[in-house]
Amino acid sequence: MEVQKLQPYEFEEINKRLVDRYGKFDNGFPYFRLIWSEDVLEKRIFHHTAEGFELLNPEVREVPKYQHYIKDRYILEGLVEIPTQVETDLITKISYEPIRTFETSKGEFLIPRWDAMHFILETIRGNQEDKQIDYDKVLGIDEDLPPEEKLRLKHERVTKLIEEIWE
Repeated sequence: MEVQKLQPYEFEEINKRLVDRYGKFDNGFPYFRLIWSEDVLEKRIFHHTAEGFELLNPEVREVPKYQHYIKDRYILEGLVEIPTQVETDLITKISYEPIRTFETSKGEFLIPRWDAMHFILETIRGNQEDKQIDYDKVLGIDEDLPPEEKLRLKHERVTKLIEEIWE
């Protein structure tokens, strides 16, 4: 089944919004980015050939990052620093790691949505900073509504997000 990919301008707009909302790391890389699984390569150190023979000298190869387990999907990634005590075959000390693959629980393709990404990232950020998350703001609920209406809308919008992006 062929998937309907985002138009390039839509893809760029989402990544621009991610930078505008969440910023960049000290090195200029965005904290979060949306990628297409087939487009991402990473540099790794190899000690063996593809056939399993040990190399006299390790070599760096650029290899597809997700080819073995995520095919034809959009992925929301977050930039993390790799602790010095962690042994890895990556050649960098930072790495983009997957936060959300845009597919249903049945593995069906999903188009990435800003509201879903924003909800996920605000939840992560709130948990990392150990702060109360203003879900009314995240979900676009008018602060002047009565509390019972806010609660009803919050429940409705979260339920709809869950149904649309996780089921």
